[in-house]
Amino acid sequence: MRDAERLRYLVLAAQREGNRMLTEQLRSLGVTPSQAEGLRVLADRGPLSLRQVGELLVCETGSPSRLLATLVDAGLVERRPDPHDHRAVLLQLTDRGAALADQVRDVERNLYDDIDNNLRGLPLDGTLTLLTALVHNRPAGRPRLPAPLHLTDTASRPTPGSTSGRAARLPRGMCASYRGQTRMTYPARVQVVFRP
Repeated sequence: MRDAERLRYLVLAAQREGNRMLTEQLRSLGVTPSQAEGLRVLADRGPLSLRQVGELLVCETGSPSRLLATLVDAGLVERRPDPHDHRAVLLQLTDRGAALADQVRDVERNLYDDIDNNLRGLPLDGTLTLLTALVHNRPAGRPRLPAPLHLTDTASRPTPGSTSGRAARLPRGMCASYRGQTRMTYPARVQVVFRP
């Protein structure tokens, strides 16, 4: 078996196992991983148009309109007119949806704690760099940033294509974008800059 094939199957197996673990932990909340991701995208970035939500989703590659219609029907998301374009509709969480998104965030945090505990002591920098390179410039590799994202006042802003300067202090694994560059921070202060 070629290394590329072995890598592909290992990534699929790890994704399947992670999804199984997440599904199990979300069961008590009555949502699927795709629904949970939709709630989190709107909690982190909303209100958003359907197109914007679709661009940020990783789990739901099929029909974001069907996913969001389910959340609207459940009373977790509401549609409202876009104040800047009365022909457009924005999606935002209801109070119930925001409360559930907080619970989803707690479930995800517990899942990540479990994964961290299972991987403790293993070198991950190279793995994260490799996986990032595999999804770079692919739909699933688009960063999902919390809103709003600001560079700190003390950060020197790099010029396009430059790796000099300091990025804003971001949580481990967070992405930031500046002047068309995507910057991803990793543990052990490894930083990768991708040029569009």
